[in-house]
Amino acid sequence: MSESNGAASEAAPPASDAVARAPAAAAAAVASEEVKPAAAAGSRLWGRLSALWSRIYFPLHCWWVILNVWMWNWMSAIAPRGSPAQPADKQARKKSVIARKLVHVGDEFALGVGDWVTLAGASGLLHYVVLQHPQLLSPWTSQIEAARGATSDDWVPGMPLFEAAFHAERGTHATDADIVMITVGANDTCPPSRTADNILSMCVELRSRAPNRVVVVNIPPIPAIVLERGDESAVKRRVLERNEAIRERLLHRASLEWQRQAAGPREGGGGGGAAAPAELEQLERGTLRFGVDLHKLFERQPDAFNCQGLFLKPRAYREAARLLQPRLAMAQRMVEVDSIKALIDG
Repeated sequence: MSESNGAASEAAPPASDAVARAPAAAAAAVASEEVKPAAAAGSRLWGRLSALWSRIYFPLHCWWVILNVWMWNWMSAIAPRGSPAQPADKQARKKSVIARKLVHVGDEFALGVGDWVTLAGASGLLHYVVLQHPQLLSPWTSQIEAARGATSDDWVPGMPLFEAAFHAERGTHATDADIVMITVGANDTCPPSRTADNILSMCVELRSRAPNRVVVVNIPPIPAIVLERGDESAVKRRVLERNEAIRERLLHRASLEWQRQAAGPREGGGGGGAAAPAELEQLERGTLRFGVDLHKLFERQPDAFNCQGLFLKPRAYREAARLLQPRLAMAQRMVEVDSIKALIDG
């Protein structure tokens, strides 16, 4: 009996130790409760500093991009080149094969907002696309005609932005573009079908002013600030519908153009017919084509955006340019082949 009592007395901690530990535990609990408000205050302070930095940095960044794009366009304008419209003189036609031009039009994603821009350098996709490669015969220049906050309504033919770039008399040096790349629609609040109609009207008008011109249309991205709102967001659903409308409308138009060409006179006097399924791959030869679907590329990459989730980061532009490169190279070769054919036929 005495042994069991002794064991119990050894196993139970002294009452004095328990009393001594109680203040320490209470002090630790009080300290942890004090840390939580301090951490929350630190988090709020960091958020406010980040928002302040964005408010200061973002306008300066936009102006820096616009300034460098202006200098880049000026350097492109003074570069010697020919005109895509074939002159009557043979020597002039030969010179017209020497140099070609690609123009990117649209909104801030065409302008390259969010990209890291050096002095007098291109921004956005044209910063990372390689226009000169061994397969091409002509040197290529590039130009950016874009406006921050622009919508597809602003780029409809007849509107100031479109006419300032492509009007035959009042337009800038973009009027002689051999390839026009379009990235617009991310700022639209109009119905999706209207966005698609606006872009299609741009394509048709650009083609009518220069029949051999190639028009490349990129599907605009959805900013991460919209993606984070979830699948139930009405804004996101509307943007998805808009992108699908652009894709379907332009695919239908490209298919009709190719089928019209395929239905023309053929050797042997036989009439044309509808395009065979196996021949649909020749749509790649069309002068209306897709560039890159920026929405699908960055739909699951919210970290590809900066400036509070609104604009693409430099690495995102680089990745999009990598996917765009082979499609632009094909369009460039088409322009050069058409130019050589026109030179031979003339």
